[in-house]
Amino acid sequence: MTQQKKQTRRSISVRGDIYDRVHKYCQDNDTSMSSFVEDRILNYLDGVEDLPPRTEVEKVVTVIEKTIEVPQVSVEVRDEPVNLIPPPPQIKRDNFNDLDEKQIREEIRQHFTF
Repeated sequence: MTQQKKQTRRSISVRGDIYDRVHKYCQDNDTSMSSFVEDRILNYLDGVEDLPPRTEVEKVVTVIEKTIEVPQVSVEVRDEPVNLIPPPPQIKRDNFNDLDEKQIREEIRQHFTF
C-alpha cells in the first residue's frame, strides 16, 4: 500500500489581468509562477522589499502625494440638522373659497404627491 502525502499547498485567486501579467513575466524570465509569487510574498512579509503600487494610477497618486502638499480640510459639524429642502407653500382656505370640499381635495391631489 502506498502512503498518500498530506497536501501542503493552498491556492490564492487573482484577477485575470494580474494572472496574465505574472504568467508572461515568468515565461520571459524562465521561472515558475509559484516560486515567483511565493518569493515576492515572503520578501514583502519579511520586510525585505516594498512592493510597488498595483496600478499605474496608484503610482501616479503616490508620486503626487509625495511631491505636493495636500491641504487639510476642516468640516463644521452642527448639532442641529440643516433643512436643505424648503418647506412647501402654505395651503390657505382663502385660496379655495370658490371650490367645494371635493374640488379642494382634487386640487391638492394634482399638486402634491404623498
